[in-house]
Amino acid sequence: MRFLENGENVVFLDSPGVGKTHLASALGLVAAQHRFSTYYINCHQLIE
Repeated sequence: MRFLENGENVVFLDSPGVGKTHLASALGLVAAQHRFSTYYINCHQLIE
């Protein structure tokens, strides 16, 4: 979770159905447990 201390973003890129959303949710859960604020958007929202 060093990316939190460094203020970096995390982006998962791969084909559909490989678990990107699951990984993002898991990272968000761990971050929230350590009292970090989390924000989740999908690729289409990011582009907009």
